[in-house]
Amino acid sequence: MEREEREWRERALFKRVSRERENGLMAERRQGEAEKREREEGDSERRTENQTDEREERERIEELCGAGISQRENEE
Repeated sequence: MEREEREWRERALFKRVSRERENGLMAERRQGEAEKREREEGDSERRTENQTDEREERERIEELCGAGISQRENEE
């Protein structure tokens, strides 16, 4: 009887420890996934900002080139 009770407690303890370990691993996994998403979102935002900066720079160059062409045409 005592042995059965001890075995039952050991199984219950093993199950609890296993559950706690699994919950901890799942929490770590969720945290890792959240951090990865945050990094990816940051990367995406930086790419968008860089593309916007590049587009604005191209537009400024085109404006300056266009102004230069107009000025040369007026001089001729």
